[in-house]
Amino acid sequence: MKKTIATLVAVTLLSLGAAFAQEAKPTAKPAAAAAKSAVAADKSAVAADKSAVAADKSATAADQSATATPVAVDKKAAAKKAAAKKAAAAKRAAAKTAAADKKAADKSAAADKVAADKSAAAAKVEAAKPAPTPEKKN
Repeated sequence: MKKTIATLVAVTLLSLGAAFAQEAKPTAKPAAAAAKSAVAADKSAVAADKSAVAADKSATAADQSATATPVAVDKKAAAKKAAAKKAAAAKRAAAKTAAADKKAADKSAAADKVAADKSAAAAKVEAAKPAPTPEKKN
């Protein structure tokens, strides 16, 4: 749709340019200057022809895409399906990675809890020991 609109705008601008184009006016310039202006006019005409051909090609391409063959439609459907599969695979991989990260975090938290429990148990054992009695020196 965008290509069609762009093509129509290009063709319209070219048509307007051709409608308002000024013909080269003969002047009393030297022959070299006249030749230069003629060459410039020829170049601009060639450029206008090239742009018209390009506009025709893009219009043809737009028409061909509008009247796509079943094979092209099948290719587009296959490409969409492949893209959907790729997206689903990426989503699964991300979920798997997130699950692995969560598992590792849980394991680390469990290890930290065990270490804290061991430390607390050791502190209790130390607190339960009787205080050493000072020995008397003779």
